[in-house]
Amino acid sequence: MIPALKAQWIKAGQQWPKDPPNELTAYMAGILSSPPNEHLLPTASPYKLSSQELPIPDDALITPKASSCFSDSPPNKYSLSWAGYRLPAKRLVQHLIDSVNQSILDGAQSIENPAYKGERLPLWVITAWSTWYSELPTIALWQASLQWLTRAHLTETDREKVEQSIQAIGWNEPMSRAGHGGQQSGDMSSKWTRLLSDSQVTDTIVDYLFEEIAERLEEVPEVDADVCVVATEFMWKVEKEYDEAKGKMPSEKTFQRHAQKLRSRIQDKKFLVMPLFFRSLRHFVAVRVNLEERTIEYGALKSENLV
Repeated sequence: MIPALKAQWIKAGQQWPKDPPNELTAYMAGILSSPPNEHLLPTASPYKLSSQELPIPDDALITPKASSCFSDSPPNKYSLSWAGYRLPAKRLVQHLIDSVNQSILDGAQSIENPAYKGERLPLWVITAWSTWYSELPTIALWQASLQWLTRAHLTETDREKVEQSIQAIGWNEPMSRAGHGGQQSGDMSSKWTRLLSDSQVTDTIVDYLFEEIAERLEEVPEVDADVCVVATEFMWKVEKEYDEAKGKMPSEKTFQRHAQKLRSRIQDKKFLVMPLFFRSLRHFVAVRVNLEERTIEYGALKSENLV
């Protein structure tokens, strides 16, 4: 099949079709996919990856023509060491991606990085260059977060918990594998790029975290049956009433009106878990409402019975 396909498409004067046949698309994908033995991104934790020497990006706007980088000759170098490797300019890499299919039809067998004259590399390296440009900003965010962690005002216990959690994460692996959720969303660890101080936490992030808690609870039916998790919507409705009352505590009727919308969700539940926001401290906390005892719990603190 491949010899026939090559005879029809490669160096046959063909233009890349608007709707390429599946066998041609698969052939191109095979050429541009890195070999199994080429581990582009290590599986080490973000700690280790952030401390390693990485490829060096190039933001130059003036670059050689993409066509001048392709060669009809086979590769003369098949593997790269990425530590300190000078990537072609990002702009050039994008042009190479845009033109690689047609270049292969025209007979291209290898690619040259202008920074390393005479080195003809396999065409899959174009994909690797593009991947590095996608990953390097994420790695930089991880580096900044880990540096912040060393300066953050955390207790030693909290710091150790954060460090242990990060050490358990492999780079760019499913978060579910590391036990950090993400089962429903398919999140990869490379997307979890920030350790946030209080001033950086927004209600959008808090909503995401509470949705994550709710999803994880669904996997433990015996717990999920007793717990209702709500995000910031209820809290902000009460906050709005507080503002409209010009700083006075909203009436019991007001609370009851908003609570009525929760009633169907908390029916037959033992606990309600929700966020609260302390304005004076600009700080979110998670509280647990014990619906049977009518108390509110925050850490070791517990309110009096709420009638």
